[in-house]
Amino acid sequence: LSGLVGSEMCIRDRTEGYHYSTTDGQISVDIPEDIGTLEVGETEIYNVRFIVTQAAIDAHIIHNQVTATASSPQGTDDVTDVSDDGDTGAGDTGDDPTVINIDPFPELTVTKTIKNQVESYQAGDIITYFIEVENTGNITLENFAFEDSFTNFDGDQLNYIEGNPTYIQTVDKDGNTVSDGTVNYIRFSDVHQYEATYEITPDDILAKGLSNSLKVISRELDNDVVTEDVSDDGDDNDGNTSDDPTIVYIGDLPSFKIEKTGSWVDNPDNADGIINQGDKVRFEIKIINTGLSLIHI
Repeated sequence: LSGLVGSEMCIRDRTEGYHYSTTDGQISVDIPEDIGTLEVGETEIYNVRFIVTQAAIDAHIIHNQVTATASSPQGTDDVTDVSDDGDTGAGDTGDDPTVINIDPFPELTVTKTIKNQVESYQAGDIITYFIEVENTGNITLENFAFEDSFTNFDGDQLNYIEGNPTYIQTVDKDGNTVSDGTVNYIRFSDVHQYEATYEITPDDILAKGLSNSLKVISRELDNDVVTEDVSDDGDDNDGNTSDDPTIVYIGDLPSFKIEKTGSWVDNPDNADGIINQGDKVRFEIKIINTGLSLIHI
């Protein structure tokens, strides 16, 4: 066989293998090129490489089939075959496409921090929450919803000034702005950034603080949940590395300090004035309320 041609391929080099191109996850049909002559009983093996695209991952599948055409001594382009996947089990047609299934791994990681946090807040002060929603899975996520748990320390339900967090921008994993970023979806490794503001009230001052957790949910168009995550406060040095509420302490907070002193007591049986076995040490522990509130120990 001579003039052997493969379609749906773009040949660069036999040692490098074929290189496929895709558009929206579909294999493009490239112009066939001559790939040689086959003697009787001869087999040629070609290595094929495909750089996996995000579109292919979002489709959860790579579907491929090659058609080879050659000329025999009796004619031109009179021998052809379509590739098979090599599976000869039930349902085999001899021309089955080669299919690679890609397991989806949807995952979000949500972090909520406070911008320009100060040590003391008063009624009327504005707190700005900075929220990052990162796509830490392998598929594009979309159709987002927020469920916010926002209270002061007395349990009063609170609301942002804007009602819901406001979308600011999309950045990549290195923090660079994504020019075509949109609130509608997050691609792999990209991050949505939001802000939300709240005005502190006198009741919040009396309650001594605020607690805020945000659940972000990605759904299918039929409303099925794809993945979700509850926000973390971004502090991994507090003994908890995930899903910590974002806490703001305000007003005059309860506080206390502990003082511990010790004194030597000579053993009365010998009263030798020397510290030795049988003597005692008496400890005195003081707990001092240094705040303005009653505390219970």
